Amino acid sequence: MPCLPFAYLPPHCTLLAQVLFAWELQRRTGGKVVSVALHPGEVMTDVVRSLPGPLQRAYRLLLQAILLTPQQGGVGGPADYGW
Repeated sequence: MPCLPFAYLPPHCTLLAQVLFAWELQRRTGGKVVSVALHPGEVMTDVVRSLPGPLQRAYRLLLQAILLTPQQGGVGGPADYGW
């Protein structure tokens, strides 16, 4: 089976690939590198970029009041714990 760029895979496949990459990187370095894969949680990310423009705008308009900004979502992440 040919290897496809991540842009052509469903979102759950790319998330799985990120987790597997992080796990394998840490395994191969013998624990000398801490590799972490994080879920964005309730953060206004660019996950809707594949939707048509009007749907993207509606999503952002409706959810901007309840979702965190990427900067807010980064607080409490690995860098804050010295990883």
